[in-house]
Amino acid sequence: MVKAAQLIQPLKDRYPVFVFICQNLFLSVLIAVLNPFGLSDYTDHYTQSMIARFAAPFYDNKGQSEVVVVQINDQVLRELNQSWPLSYGAHARFLRQIISYQPKAIFVDFIYSQDRDPKGLNSLKRLLEKYNDPAGNSPVFIADVIRDGQSPLLPELQGDILRSQIHWSGYSSQYPLELSSSDSVSNTPAQDLYKVYCNKASCSDTQWLSDPAPMTLYWGTRTDPIMDHVTDTTECRTYDAGSFGNIAESARLLFTNTFMGLYNSDSLDKATRQSCPYSRYLFAHQLRLRMDTTEELLKDKIVIFGGSFTGIPDFVQSPVHGQIPGMFMHAMAVDNLITLEQDYLKEPEAITSLSVFSWADLIELSLVALLLWFIAFIAKTHWLASLPHKLILFSGIFTVILITAMAMSLLLNYSPVNVIGILLLMTYAISVSGEVESEVITDNQEIQENP
Repeated sequence: MVKAAQLIQPLKDRYPVFVFICQNLFLSVLIAVLNPFGLSDYTDHYTQSMIARFAAPFYDNKGQSEVVVVQINDQVLRELNQSWPLSYGAHARFLRQIISYQPKAIFVDFIYSQDRDPKGLNSLKRLLEKYNDPAGNSPVFIADVIRDGQSPLLPELQGDILRSQIHWSGYSSQYPLELSSSDSVSNTPAQDLYKVYCNKASCSDTQWLSDPAPMTLYWGTRTDPIMDHVTDTTECRTYDAGSFGNIAESARLLFTNTFMGLYNSDSLDKATRQSCPYSRYLFAHQLRLRMDTTEELLKDKIVIFGGSFTGIPDFVQSPVHGQIPGMFMHAMAVDNLITLEQDYLKEPEAITSLSVFSWADLIELSLVALLLWFIAFIAKTHWLASLPHKLILFSGIFTVILITAMAMSLLLNYSPVNVIGILLLMTYAISVSGEVESEVITDNQEIQENP
């Protein structure tokens, strides 16, 4: 270490700016590669959630009217004077009611694995076998989980019935569209439902579906006005539509998240979370009410049929809504495909097949190098001698990084650069920028002493 310092010192004396940039850039790469204590993964995940929250107001509502969730919850059970688990016969009746509205396709987000209700099971089996053609009317897919080549589904439901895989690992917060094993490739619900949608609607291009990359979910925030006719929406957060309204809402979220310490936990949650789902939904007991709203919600739509019950942990984390029932994740994934098609948000591919760096990595490293050069350039002018000037520079850097991250998400459809990680590095760089200033001062003194 001493010898390394002795070798670097002459370079620092002669090229302080260059050495400053190289040292901090090397530190950035080292942290990204070594990932100490999972710091890189944590900051990257937190950045994605943060940017997703700020970008949510800009999400196009093209797919919002095409996907609906039909849910069974504690309220539905009380209305029907039933308890959980419902009989298989009750599941079959609900599905028949949904099918009577002629939807495009249905995904059932229940795992039928318990050996009970033989009569109801036969009824459910006959219905699923009848609607097992993806190209037919209202095909029905049921949830399945394959572990070590084994399925927990009842043997009666492992025959000629459409199944979608809902269990995966190794994808962090991403949503895979297909899952590969040693001997097969299975689709997840969003992939299956989107294929049906494209068979019955106009999709610009579907060739990419043969080898799709995992999706980084883009969550919408504005509740559909039609929900006013379905449930009480007084607690839903609303804001003016249009470009100005979207910018104002995004700026409000940015301000609230930047100054979180000014809020208590309840007021912060109310200020930053949308309490109502983005996707359209209705409750299962409303199916029997042949209302115009129900017809509009279900006819020729993609339907996710699932449940949410007290004490049964089937929730996912949404950056916009917080904890939300898992069926809404599938609905949002289908919505992303309908709205964005092949331009959905994803991790960028490597620059070349032999490279470990992606275009996002290249953008991030270039941004870091540019900001380090700028910090070093400012330090040479002695402008960073005061704390207020350092705070001003930090605010400007934060703005640049945030704009870059938003542009990557909204324009390039890439997962954004690691805003938190870069900010931490820039904070460190600003704190040690005095080294560049002192080297420059020393050089000037030597020049004056030895003209």
